[in-house]
Amino acid sequence: MLLSRMISTAMDGIYQTSGRFGKKISKVKLNPTQQVPYWLYLLECEGDRLYAGIALDVEQRYFQHVFGMGAKFTRGFTPKRVVAARQYANKGDALRAELQLKALPRAKKIAFFEDLPPGEACDCDTRQSLS
Repeated sequence: MLLSRMISTAMDGIYQTSGRFGKKISKVKLNPTQQVPYWLYLLECEGDRLYAGIALDVEQRYFQHVFGMGAKFTRGFTPKRVVAARQYANKGDALRAELQLKALPRAKKIAFFEDLPPGEACDCDTRQSLS
């Protein structure tokens, strides 16, 4: 399944189009108990570097990085492609997984996406890694 198809499937019901031609996109108000899925993604950038981040929409975030509207790192090292992405149930789980991923050596970063079942959060304690 293509990444864009997985992302659009996950985003169903979160965004809706309105207006005469359906061009205007606005966020749908969610039930407070309903959690929005977040994605952890890994980009391959110029200079054979890797960049990890989280987003609601990986495809949109990728293009923000490409056009210089993303992180400072990707302004200096333009992204070439999305290497991997994994969906998480909420922002907290995605942030914890991002911290765990960034702590790994380069050789293990791609394997990180293959080791955990899709959508399973890491079991890392962020307080230990920050102190």
